[in-house]
Order: sequence, then structure tokens, then C-alpha cells
Amino acid sequence: ITDYIYTVHIEEGRPVNTVHGENCLAVTGYSGEELSEDPCLWIHMVLEEDQELVLQQVDDVLAGNFPQSIQHRIVRKDGDIRWVESMMVPNYDFNGDLISYDGLIRDITTRKRLEEQLIHSQKMESIGTLAGGVAHDFNNILTAIIGFSSILTRKIPEDNPSRFYVDQIQLAAESAANLTGSLLTFGRKQKINPMPLNINVLIKKIEKLLSRLIREDIDFRTVLLDENLNVMADFSQMQQVLMNLVSNSRDAMPEGGLLLLTSESFRIDKKFVSSRGFGKPGMYALMAVSDTGIGIDEMSKGKIFEPFYTSKEIDKGTGLGLSIVYGIIKQHKGYIEVDSEPENGTTVKIYLPMIEAGKDKGIRQIEEVIPRGGSETILLVEDNSMTRQFLSSELTEFGYRLIVAENGEDALNKFTEHKDEIQFLITDVIMPKKSGKEVYAAIRKVRPGLKVLFLSGYSEEMLYNEDVFLKGTNFMSKPIKPYELLRKIREILDSDK
Repeated sequence: ITDYIYTVHIEEGRPVNTVHGENCLAVTGYSGEELSEDPCLWIHMVLEEDQELVLQQVDDVLAGNFPQSIQHRIVRKDGDIRWVESMMVPNYDFNGDLISYDGLIRDITTRKRLEEQLIHSQKMESIGTLAGGVAHDFNNILTAIIGFSSILTRKIPEDNPSRFYVDQIQLAAESAANLTGSLLTFGRKQKINPMPLNINVLIKKIEKLLSRLIREDIDFRTVLLDENLNVMADFSQMQQVLMNLVSNSRDAMPEGGLLLLTSESFRIDKKFVSSRGFGKPGMYALMAVSDTGIGIDEMSKGKIFEPFYTSKEIDKGTGLGLSIVYGIIKQHKGYIEVDSEPENGTTVKIYLPMIEAGKDKGIRQIEEVIPRGGSETILLVEDNSMTRQFLSSELTEFGYRLIVAENGEDALNKFTEHKDEIQFLITDVIMPKKSGKEVYAAIRKVRPGLKVLFLSGYSEEMLYNEDVFLKGTNFMSKPIKPYELLRKIREILDSDK
């Protein structure tokens, strides 16, 4: 039941009594008798911020007008805040005097939540697109910084005093690269590597890591209620989700408290979807991070997933933490819910769709060994001068012969001149004049078997979604790390594909 009707009788321009319909109790939690006994209860039931709007509507109808419908919030008897739509229609006698007005109160809470979800998703998508563009430009710069500092690291002995400064440059660049990755993750533009993963195995593996984030005055506990909580998830991104949530809870308890991380299975049904305004019926792995901290007020609760929004002091956080969590969970087709009140702590719930039990895979660590170079002739096409200089230096040092082009047209001219020498193509994807895809398409007409490696500051998933090229194409996302590039080149050249 979402609607209830009432009639207000008027004498000499003033309300004298109200007759409430039978659905009054279902919508407001109050019976008609309770509302009749307390003439002020109807306005006290309206959330304080919305009372002026409601009183204006009443003034309009008492003046004999047909007021527009309004939307406002009420506090039910059980304390639940609901959105309602209020409509009023005046009734007149034969002399044209107002004798009553009929009102309709319609519960629109579910509709409101769905609208807010849609607006929020559209806003996040727009900012995500912006984040992808920023990350593209930033990744070109980082490729040069990481690349040249890596070359310096190899050339300067560890006991050289200058080595410390080079290491610091590299660390700073790696941190910046992580921030760029976070921007792409937030915008759901970063490719994920989902695999069968038991949520409890994840929590146990990183429990010590999480405990290092927490001060001694915080009691950190984990409660894992179900043994098998199997989902398809990217291990490193789920680790980032929990680290961000635990860090937020820590910061919300400056004087200490309890931080609880729990996991359990949870069934989302139609009733849940209707009441929450999100979800798809089925079984979910539910992770919850709860704290006894300062809590979040209603105004802030609506903004906490926005990028760069933070209630922390300057230099205490970027405001990206929960935005990144939001992006990761959406990318995993999951849901996130925040339950909080000022001074009563916060609980963040993560719902991830469960799969049938599967063996979770470990994390493969790549040893940092010096990769093998080669003597092949490579056509390198890169429009960013800093990135081009780094790639040229690195590949030349490892024995490759380079023919360098600074844009698509230049690449085709160089290919025409050296087509019999070129054995491999490395090209940026997005370039002026001709794109990397267009360059490769033109070259394939002459040399159909020539192998290619595409590079871009945009993520692989974003380029796939934009139909720039098909999945399975050899591709590396910037910032490019020298040894990873060298391994990738040999992998492609030495393969039969």
C-alpha cells in the first residue's frame, strides 16, 4: 500500500477537522485517530527541512488555489524516513467558498531511490570518462619518468650516494602510477582479472596486512561465518577494497574503538530489492566493515562515493578511497551499502554474486630478472616525445635496431622506405593524423605477417569497448615498465602466432 487519502473540512477559511483514509496507518505508521487527537502531528511528522514547503502548499489551497504536487520526506512512527508525494484539490460550495480540500499522500520512496541511483550512476560515469582522459595524458608522462629512472637505476651502483635520489624518483613515479590506476578503477575503465576466489581465503591472506594499517588503540576483529564464499573477483582489487575500507574506519576512530570485518552468505530477494532500490535476486557473499567511530550524517552520506569528497583534514586523504571502492564493486557486478549515524559508527556492506565452489588461484609473483634483448629491426611509432625518447633508449640498449616515427603518417613513410628491413611494429594507439590501428591496417596490406604491439595511455578495456581493436590483440597499458616491455616483445616475437 503506497497511497492514502484524507479530507480537511474548512469553516470561515480555517481547517476544523480532518478525516483520514484507512491506509493512513500503512503509509505513516500513525492511525487516523492519533492524527485527529493531535492537530499538530501532521506537520511534526514532516522532516524539519521540508516543513516550509508543505506549509506553503497548505497556504495555497486555503487561498482557493490548485497547488502543484510536491515531494517531501516524512518520519514514520517507527522512525523510518520515507519520501512522499503530496497532492491537494480544493472543494467549493455553490457560492464559490472553500468548504474542504482532498489530499493524497503517496509513498514514492522506492521510486526516489531508483532515481537517485540512476543520477548517481550517470554522474560517476561522466567523471569516470574524465578520469580516463586525465589518466591517458598522465600515463605518457609517467612512462618517461619510470623508464628513465629505471635506466639510471641500472647504471648507478647501489653504493653510489646518487642512487638514493634515483630510487626516490622511481618510488614517487610508482605512487603516481598507482593513483592513475585508481582513477581508472574508479571510472571502471581499468581491466580486471577475475578468477574464482573464496572471500574468506582473501581475508585470511591479508589479515596481517590489514592489521598493520590499524593503531594499537583500535581492537581489530574478523568474524568469518561461512566457509565457502566463492566469487569471481580480482584478488588485488578486492585487497584494495578492504584496505580502503579499513583505513577509512581507522580514521573515523581518532580515540580508538572496535573495527569488525565480517563475511557471510546472503540471499537478495525481491523484497530486499524493493526496499533498498538496488540488487538482483540471488546468493551473494557479504563482506561488512564496521566501526564505532564518528559516523556519517545524512548530507555527507549522499556524497561519500563522489571522487575527491572527504571529511578528513588536508593531507589526510585524497577523497578517492570510497570512490575507488565503488568503481571496483560495480566492475565486479556487486553492490555497496552504507549504514551510519553521527556518533554511532558506520557499517559498509559489500555484496558480490556467488559462484559454484571452485579452487581459488594463488598470486603468481614475477621475478625481477633481466630480460633477453634481441637484434630485430623495430618500427617504433609514438607521438609523445618523452615516451619516444625513453623507448628508443631502452630498446637500443638491449640490441634492437630502431626506426622511429613520431606520428601515423611518418610511420607509413618510414615503412615504405624500410619495408624489407622491418621485423616488428610497436605503435601508440591514439595519435594525430593516423591512429595506430590505421597504420597497422595499411602495413598489413604489404606485410600481412608482421607482428605488432600496441601501446596506450588509455586502458585496454576502454579501447575494446570503443571498438578500437579486438580482444586478443597484443597490447600494453602505459605507464610502461622497461622490463615488462622487453619481456612482452620477446614473447610476441618468439611465438608462432
